[in-house]
Amino acid sequence: MKTSELLLIIFAFLLNTFSAQAQSKKPAYSTDSFFPSVYKDIKIGLSDGGRLVSAPFSFTEKDWLITSGIIGGTALAFLADKSIRSDLQKHHSKGLDNFTEAGRYYGNGIYPALLGGIIYLGGKAFHNDDVSSTGRMMIESLVYSGIITTILKASLGRSRPYMNLGNTHFKGFQINNDYLSFPSGHVTVAFAVSSVLAAKIDNVYASIFLYGLAGLTAFQRIYADQHWFSDTVFAAAVSTVVGRAIVNYDEERNKENKNVSLSFYPVIQSNGLGVGAVFSF
Repeated sequence: MKTSELLLIIFAFLLNTFSAQAQSKKPAYSTDSFFPSVYKDIKIGLSDGGRLVSAPFSFTEKDWLITSGIIGGTALAFLADKSIRSDLQKHHSKGLDNFTEAGRYYGNGIYPALLGGIIYLGGKAFHNDDVSSTGRMMIESLVYSGIITTILKASLGRSRPYMNLGNTHFKGFQINNDYLSFPSGHVTVAFAVSSVLAAKIDNVYASIFLYGLAGLTAFQRIYADQHWFSDTVFAAAVSTVVGRAIVNYDEERNKENKNVSLSFYPVIQSNGLGVGAVFSF
Protein backbone atom coordinates (compact mmCIF):
# COMPACT_ATOMS: atom_id res chain seq x y z
CA MET A 1 0.00 0.00 0.00
CA LYS A 2 1.36 3.42 -0.96
CA THR A 3 1.72 6.14 1.67
CA SER A 4 -0.69 8.40 -0.18
CA GLU A 5 -3.31 5.62 -0.14
CA LEU A 6 -2.79 5.13 3.60
CA LEU A 7 -3.36 8.84 4.21
CA LEU A 8 -6.52 8.77 2.11
CA ILE A 9 -7.82 5.87 4.22
CA ILE A 10 -7.02 7.81 7.42
CA PHE A 11 -8.79 10.91 6.18
CA ALA A 12 -11.75 8.85 4.96
CA PHE A 13 -12.06 7.33 8.45
CA LEU A 14 -12.05 10.75 10.11
CA LEU A 15 -14.47 12.14 7.56
CA ASN A 16 -16.80 9.18 8.09
CA THR A 17 -16.77 9.85 11.85
CA PHE A 18 -17.95 13.40 11.36
CA SER A 19 -20.40 12.46 8.60
CA ALA A 20 -22.05 10.03 11.01
CA GLN A 21 -22.29 12.81 13.58
CA ALA A 22 -23.82 15.10 10.99
CA GLN A 23 -26.53 12.60 10.13
CA SER A 24 -27.30 11.50 13.69
CA LYS A 25 -27.29 14.81 15.54
CA LYS A 26 -29.96 17.45 15.38
CA PRO A 27 -28.67 20.86 14.34
CA ALA A 28 -27.98 23.31 17.15
CA TYR A 29 -29.87 25.91 15.13
CA SER A 30 -31.26 26.16 11.64
CA THR A 31 -29.10 28.12 9.21
CA ASP A 32 -31.09 30.56 7.10
CA SER A 33 -28.74 30.24 4.12
CA PHE A 34 -25.24 29.18 3.27
CA PHE A 35 -23.47 32.51 2.71
CA PRO A 36 -24.73 34.31 5.84
CA SER A 37 -23.53 31.37 7.96
CA VAL A 38 -20.14 31.40 6.24
CA TYR A 39 -19.89 35.15 6.85
CA LYS A 40 -20.67 34.53 10.51
CA ASP A 41 -17.94 31.88 10.68
CA ILE A 42 -15.44 34.27 9.11
CA LYS A 43 -16.23 36.84 11.80
CA ILE A 44 -15.81 34.17 14.46
CA GLY A 45 -12.47 33.17 12.94
CA LEU A 46 -11.24 36.77 12.93
CA SER A 47 -12.43 37.22 16.49
CA ASP A 48 -10.49 34.12 17.55
CA GLY A 49 -7.41 35.50 15.84
CA GLY A 50 -7.77 38.75 17.78
CA ARG A 51 -8.06 36.82 21.04
CA LEU A 52 -4.92 34.84 20.24
CA VAL A 53 -2.95 38.02 19.53
CA SER A 54 -4.11 39.72 22.72
CA ALA A 55 -3.93 36.59 24.89
CA PRO A 56 -0.43 37.32 26.36
CA PHE A 57 -1.76 40.56 27.88
CA SER A 58 -4.21 38.59 30.02
CA PHE A 59 -2.14 35.50 30.83
CA THR A 60 -2.88 33.76 34.11
CA GLU A 61 -0.23 32.15 36.27
CA LYS A 62 -1.05 28.82 34.61
CA ASP A 63 -0.57 30.37 31.16
CA TRP A 64 2.85 31.71 32.09
CA LEU A 65 3.84 28.31 33.46
CA ILE A 66 2.86 26.70 30.15
CA THR A 67 4.82 29.34 28.24
CA SER A 68 7.85 28.80 30.46
CA GLY A 69 7.51 25.06 29.95
CA ILE A 70 7.52 25.45 26.16
CA ILE A 71 10.60 27.70 26.25
CA GLY A 72 12.38 25.47 28.76
CA GLY A 73 11.48 22.29 26.89
CA THR A 74 12.76 23.75 23.63
CA ALA A 75 16.00 24.81 25.31
CA LEU A 76 16.52 21.28 26.62
CA ALA A 77 15.74 19.89 23.18
CA PHE A 78 18.55 22.08 21.78
CA LEU A 79 20.99 20.14 23.94
CA ALA A 80 19.83 16.86 22.41
CA ASP A 81 19.72 18.06 18.78
CA LYS A 82 23.08 16.75 17.65
CA SER A 83 22.95 13.37 19.36
CA ILE A 84 19.41 12.61 18.12
CA ARG A 85 20.35 13.58 14.59
CA SER A 86 23.47 11.44 14.69
CA ASP A 87 21.59 8.39 16.00
CA LEU A 88 18.78 8.60 13.46
CA GLN A 89 21.07 9.04 10.50
CA LYS A 90 22.72 5.72 11.38
CA HIS A 91 19.46 3.78 11.29
CA HIS A 92 18.00 4.41 7.85
CA SER A 93 16.26 1.55 6.07
CA LYS A 94 13.92 1.09 3.12
CA GLY A 95 11.09 -0.06 5.38
CA LEU A 96 11.46 2.89 7.75
CA ASP A 97 11.69 5.28 4.82
CA ASN A 98 8.32 4.07 3.53
CA PHE A 99 6.65 3.96 6.95
CA THR A 100 7.66 7.49 7.94
CA GLU A 101 6.38 8.91 4.65
CA ALA A 102 2.87 8.82 6.16
CA GLY A 103 4.08 11.44 8.64
CA ARG A 104 5.37 13.67 5.86
CA TYR A 105 2.04 13.50 4.05
CA TYR A 106 0.11 14.25 7.22
CA GLY A 107 2.21 17.35 7.78
CA ASN A 108 1.64 18.54 4.23
CA GLY A 109 -0.76 21.47 4.60
CA ILE A 110 -2.77 20.55 1.50
CA TYR A 111 -4.27 17.33 2.88
CA PRO A 112 -5.31 18.59 6.36
CA ALA A 113 -6.67 21.82 4.85
CA LEU A 114 -8.68 19.78 2.36
CA LEU A 115 -10.01 17.57 5.16
CA GLY A 116 -10.96 20.64 7.21
CA GLY A 117 -12.76 22.13 4.22
CA ILE A 118 -14.68 18.91 3.54
CA ILE A 119 -15.74 18.59 7.20
CA TYR A 120 -16.80 22.25 7.24
CA LEU A 121 -18.87 21.99 4.06
CA GLY A 122 -20.27 18.63 5.17
CA GLY A 123 -21.52 20.24 8.36
CA LYS A 124 -23.13 23.02 6.37
CA ALA A 125 -24.78 20.53 4.02
CA PHE A 126 -26.34 18.65 6.96
CA HIS A 127 -27.08 21.87 8.89
CA ASN A 128 -24.97 20.61 11.80
CA ASP A 129 -23.04 23.32 13.62
CA ASP A 130 -20.95 20.90 15.66
CA VAL A 131 -19.47 19.35 12.53
CA SER A 132 -19.04 22.57 10.55
CA SER A 133 -17.46 24.32 13.56
CA THR A 134 -14.94 21.48 13.78
CA GLY A 135 -13.91 22.11 10.19
CA ARG A 136 -13.73 25.83 10.86
CA MET A 137 -11.55 25.32 13.92
CA MET A 138 -9.22 23.02 11.97
CA ILE A 139 -8.75 25.74 9.37
CA GLU A 140 -8.31 28.41 12.04
CA SER A 141 -5.70 26.32 13.84
CA LEU A 142 -3.81 25.73 10.59
CA VAL A 143 -3.88 29.40 9.65
CA TYR A 144 -2.92 30.96 12.98
CA SER A 145 -0.29 28.44 14.00
CA GLY A 146 1.02 28.64 10.43
CA ILE A 147 1.36 32.43 10.68
CA ILE A 148 3.37 32.10 13.90
CA THR A 149 5.62 29.46 12.35
CA THR A 150 6.18 31.44 9.14
CA ILE A 151 7.12 34.61 11.01
CA LEU A 152 9.59 32.75 13.22
CA LYS A 153 11.10 30.84 10.32
CA ALA A 154 11.79 33.97 8.29
CA SER A 155 12.93 36.04 11.27
CA LEU A 156 15.34 33.54 12.83
CA GLY A 157 16.77 31.91 9.71
CA ARG A 158 18.01 28.74 11.39
CA SER A 159 20.03 26.48 9.10
CA ARG A 160 18.68 23.01 8.42
CA PRO A 161 20.64 20.00 9.67
CA TYR A 162 21.75 18.90 6.18
CA MET A 163 23.61 22.21 5.82
CA ASN A 164 26.09 20.87 8.43
CA LEU A 165 26.48 24.30 10.03
CA GLY A 166 25.46 23.16 13.50
CA ASN A 167 22.27 23.57 15.49
CA THR A 168 23.17 27.04 16.73
CA HIS A 169 23.62 28.65 13.32
CA PHE A 170 21.04 31.41 12.74
CA LYS A 171 21.29 33.70 9.73
CA GLY A 172 18.21 35.86 10.33
CA PHE A 173 15.56 37.23 7.95
CA GLN A 174 15.62 34.54 5.31
CA ILE A 175 13.40 33.25 2.50
CA ASN A 176 15.92 30.60 1.43
CA ASN A 177 14.52 27.19 2.37
CA ASP A 178 17.95 26.05 3.60
CA TYR A 179 17.59 28.53 6.47
CA LEU A 180 13.97 28.00 7.45
CA SER A 181 14.42 25.20 9.96
CA PHE A 182 12.91 26.65 13.16
CA PRO A 183 10.15 25.77 13.83
CA SER A 184 9.01 22.86 11.66
CA GLY A 185 6.16 23.69 9.30
CA HIS A 186 5.10 20.07 8.81
CA VAL A 187 4.95 19.46 12.55
CA THR A 188 2.99 22.69 13.01
CA VAL A 189 0.38 21.46 10.53
CA ALA A 190 0.18 17.98 12.04
CA PHE A 191 -0.33 19.09 15.64
CA ALA A 192 -2.60 21.99 14.69
CA VAL A 193 -5.03 19.50 13.13
CA SER A 194 -4.60 16.68 15.65
CA SER A 195 -5.15 18.96 18.66
CA VAL A 196 -8.50 20.18 17.32
CA LEU A 197 -9.73 16.76 16.17
CA ALA A 198 -8.66 15.08 19.42
CA ALA A 199 -10.50 17.69 21.49
CA LYS A 200 -13.67 17.46 19.40
CA ILE A 201 -13.81 13.67 19.05
CA ASP A 202 -12.96 13.40 22.76
CA ASN A 203 -12.03 9.73 22.70
CA VAL A 204 -8.90 8.26 24.27
CA TYR A 205 -8.14 5.93 21.37
CA ALA A 206 -8.77 8.64 18.79
CA SER A 207 -6.47 11.02 20.69
CA ILE A 208 -3.70 8.40 20.86
CA PHE A 209 -4.05 7.79 17.14
CA LEU A 210 -4.14 11.48 16.17
CA TYR A 211 -1.25 12.60 18.37
CA GLY A 212 0.66 9.47 17.39
CA LEU A 213 0.26 10.39 13.74
CA ALA A 214 1.45 13.93 14.48
CA GLY A 215 4.38 12.46 16.40
CA LEU A 216 5.24 10.36 13.35
CA THR A 217 5.40 13.60 11.37
CA ALA A 218 7.90 15.01 13.87
CA PHE A 219 9.97 11.84 13.72
CA GLN A 220 9.99 11.88 9.90
CA ARG A 221 11.23 15.47 9.71
CA ILE A 222 14.22 14.63 11.95
CA TYR A 223 14.76 11.27 10.25
CA ALA A 224 14.81 12.97 6.83
CA ASP A 225 17.43 15.45 8.14
CA GLN A 226 15.09 18.36 7.42
CA HIS A 227 14.79 19.53 11.03
CA TRP A 228 16.47 19.50 14.39
CA PHE A 229 14.71 17.88 17.33
CA SER A 230 14.13 21.31 18.93
CA ASP A 231 12.40 22.52 15.74
CA THR A 232 9.78 19.83 16.17
CA VAL A 233 9.36 20.23 19.95
CA PHE A 234 8.60 23.94 19.69
CA ALA A 235 6.30 23.53 16.68
CA ALA A 236 4.33 20.74 18.37
CA ALA A 237 3.89 22.71 21.58
CA VAL A 238 2.86 26.01 20.01
CA SER A 239 0.42 24.54 17.48
CA THR A 240 -1.17 22.37 20.17
CA VAL A 241 -1.67 25.40 22.41
CA VAL A 242 -3.20 27.34 19.50
CA GLY A 243 -5.49 24.46 18.53
CA ARG A 244 -6.70 23.88 22.08
CA ALA A 245 -7.22 27.61 22.63
CA ILE A 246 -9.45 27.83 19.55
CA VAL A 247 -11.52 24.86 20.78
CA ASN A 248 -11.83 26.52 24.21
CA TYR A 249 -13.02 29.76 22.61
CA ASP A 250 -15.73 27.82 20.79
CA GLU A 251 -16.82 26.02 23.96
CA GLU A 252 -17.09 29.37 25.76
CA ARG A 253 -19.31 30.73 22.98
CA ASN A 254 -21.55 27.67 23.08
CA LYS A 255 -21.88 27.91 26.85
CA GLU A 256 -22.85 31.58 26.62
CA ASN A 257 -25.43 30.83 23.92
CA LYS A 258 -26.96 28.06 26.03
CA ASN A 259 -27.01 30.00 29.28
CA VAL A 260 -28.42 33.26 27.97
CA SER A 261 -31.83 33.41 26.33
CA LEU A 262 -34.66 35.88 25.83
CA SER A 263 -38.18 34.64 25.17
CA PHE A 264 -41.54 36.36 24.75
CA TYR A 265 -45.05 35.14 25.55
CA PRO A 266 -48.56 36.59 25.24
CA VAL A 267 -50.31 37.92 28.35
CA ILE A 268 -54.11 38.04 28.51
CA GLN A 269 -55.51 40.57 30.95
CA SER A 270 -59.01 41.85 31.69
CA ASN A 271 -58.30 45.14 29.98
CA GLY A 272 -56.55 43.73 26.90
CA LEU A 273 -53.64 41.75 25.54
CA GLY A 274 -49.98 42.23 26.38
CA VAL A 275 -46.56 40.69 25.87
CA GLY A 276 -44.33 39.29 28.60
CA ALA A 277 -40.62 38.51 28.40
CA VAL A 278 -38.37 36.06 30.19
CA PHE A 279 -34.60 36.60 30.30
CA SER A 280 -32.67 33.61 31.58
CA PHE A 281 -28.96 33.24 32.23
